[in-house]
Amino acid sequence: MVRAAGRLADLDIGPDARALPLPSTGGPILFSVLTSEPDGVALPNERGLALDGHDAPHARLTAAISLLSEPDPTKPAQGGYEAGLIAEWLRWLHPDLSRTEARGLGERLRRLVRAARGNRSHGIAPEDAAGIARTILDAVARL
Repeated sequence: MVRAAGRLADLDIGPDARALPLPSTGGPILFSVLTSEPDGVALPNERGLALDGHDAPHARLTAAISLLSEPDPTKPAQGGYEAGLIAEWLRWLHPDLSRTEARGLGERLRRLVRAARGNRSHGIAPEDAAGIARTILDAVARL
């Protein structure tokens, strides 16, 4: 809703508008997003929204980890790209973190996610995502 001339006016985003929790993968909800897309918010957009701030870093990183794409043999660079986005977010969280250190943490995060997935073809448990986020944030704090 937008306040217009002292009253609330509905945003005109279509008849299918609804609020969806972010992340959509389960676990703690950061916030809800308004969408009119029939399939909800696209995974890359969800991840971007999760990393679109630095308040509540553990919650945001946990959400981003839970929203990482599934391994896809047709897109071998996708995991590295996603880890790179998280590494850049870490650099804004901790300005003294070098690009090399951030990339190393991004790779560590990928290994931890891969281990948490094990043989499952999809997702990781919310508590695993939270543990990985804590491990990475603790490593950042020690630098």
